[in-house]
Amino acid sequence: MNKQGKIGLIAVDLDNTTLVPGKDSYSPRLVKDIQLCSQNGVHFMLNTGRHYTMIPPKVFAALPNGLIGTINGACLVDHEGHVLRKHPMSKEDMDALVHWCDIYDVGLGFKFEDAVAAYVNYEKFRDGYSHGDPFVADSILDCTATRDHHCSVGLPLGTFIICDDATEAKLKPLLPQFTFAWSAWNGFDVFLNNVTKALTVQDALEYYGLGWENVLSFGDAENDTAFLVAAGYGYAMANAVPEVKAAARYMCESCEDDGVAKTIERLVLGGEINDGHK
Repeated sequence: MNKQGKIGLIAVDLDNTTLVPGKDSYSPRLVKDIQLCSQNGVHFMLNTGRHYTMIPPKVFAALPNGLIGTINGACLVDHEGHVLRKHPMSKEDMDALVHWCDIYDVGLGFKFEDAVAAYVNYEKFRDGYSHGDPFVADSILDCTATRDHHCSVGLPLGTFIICDDATEAKLKPLLPQFTFAWSAWNGFDVFLNNVTKALTVQDALEYYGLGWENVLSFGDAENDTAFLVAAGYGYAMANAVPEVKAAARYMCESCEDDGVAKTIERLVLGGEINDGHK
């Protein structure tokens, strides 16, 4: 367990943590808190499973000029989208995912450095991954015919699959090198066992000259567990899955109840941990 200290970095998940399902922007309360944190020298970092290009524009507008963790820890970018560090999978792992998703009729999309591209069952993947959001749906490339996007931009940094729980249970033992994490987007994030959201936070800590004891983090899904457990102040949302609640040290109110904003106001801006904005 890390020794706790003054909070210098707030690292947050996006969907169902800071962004309410069906919404395309943060609450005005959270936007104001982000601005106040920045004024007080506390860094705010989005740490999402999404690709950089799929961060909703209104959410992106609320983010301060800093680092962003994307693709479940596989890619750290700056505010302009320049890749600072990445952790691609191997060609063998990519081919194995395609092979088994073909067999089980799974919708498969890879997250590359430049975009998200469907390699198996484009329409199934697009409809499941976008969850009715036209901004997301229109951003997905259809590479199911050629499966060659990696030839020009490099190997995938992450994966998302659309299937039911029974199919996911069949895939897991066939692909033991991967972690399968349920997502709110009607499917599963799939990432290498040694690539987690803690990687992008660690990179940010090195950049800012901070330690894990200085991190306040929030999440709701299994892919958030690594950076919640490592943080000095790791909070599971009230709407988090049971596994995340069991792993996190603390819990806050739900996403819909502005749990992140309320906790920031209490710990950082209110002075319970840091000297807050008065």
